[in-house]
Amino acid sequence: MISRAKKEMMYRDAQRHVSAVNALFLAEYWGLDVATLSDLRGKLRVVDSDFTVIKNRVFKKALQSPELSGSGCEVLLDYIQGPLGVIYVRGDLGATAKAVVDFMKDSDKFKIKAGLCDKALMEAKDFEAISKLPSREVLMAQLLSSMVGVHRNVLYVLSGVPRNVVGVINAIKDTKS
Repeated sequence: MISRAKKEMMYRDAQRHVSAVNALFLAEYWGLDVATLSDLRGKLRVVDSDFTVIKNRVFKKALQSPELSGSGCEVLLDYIQGPLGVIYVRGDLGATAKAVVDFMKDSDKFKIKAGLCDKALMEAKDFEAISKLPSREVLMAQLLSSMVGVHRNVLYVLSGVPRNVVGVINAIKDTKS
């Protein structure tokens, strides 16, 4: 049995985490041992995320608290049942999704139930779709490449006119000599 003081601490921690993260996901971890969950925590720490096991009743109360009203957390209440773990994403959502999906390949007992990102409900299939996207850095490089490509093509077209004029002048010079 967990003491009231411990539950109040869990409640305040949950409120603090939920208000400070970019996204959060509820996960079912039925049958996983402490060593396996520690491995997951280590992988998530690298991508600036956390995994916390929390009591369902405490987490429900934290999501329903006045401090979190308007945050969209209410949509997660229906998914809070069974052994519950919460993934708090402070960094890149894509990197976190990749780390969790890689972990899920090794452990079939770990499942994403639902999540919240930008006040929108996300289900397990959405989480897996995000994990398949290229990283943020790759997407930025692709965007920059497409933006630079347009300017480069315009430069080639514009520099082609003087080049052609020089070519014509050289041809005239060659024919006259």
